[in-house]
Amino acid sequence: MGADLSGQDLQEVKITYCNLDQANLADAKLIKASIKHTTLNNANLHGADLTNSDTYNISFNGADLTDAIFTRSLLQRASFDGANITGADFSSTLIQPVRERLKLCDVATGVNPTTGVVTRKSLGCW
Repeated sequence: MGADLSGQDLQEVKITYCNLDQANLADAKLIKASIKHTTLNNANLHGADLTNSDTYNISFNGADLTDAIFTRSLLQRASFDGANITGADFSSTLIQPVRERLKLCDVATGVNPTTGVVTRKSLGCW
């Protein structure tokens, strides 16, 4: 809880049954990470890169996901209640349950500064 992993290269890391609530993962590289049964509530993932990551039963409630990249990721049984997704890129990402994606569409704004992708468009919002 509250760990500082900001800016760390954590590519292909495997995280299971972990409490990372309030952790600082700002600008961390979590490319191809496998994150299962983990909470990241109120965590800072500002600018984190989770491209091609595989997650299951994960909670991002209240997390700062501004400018994060989730391109081509699997976000299964994910929860985002109260998360800030301004500028996040979810291009080609599977988000389940679908109701979570729809809730994200209600709050999606911004453009990712790295990929140039509009957050609403990356979620497939109408």
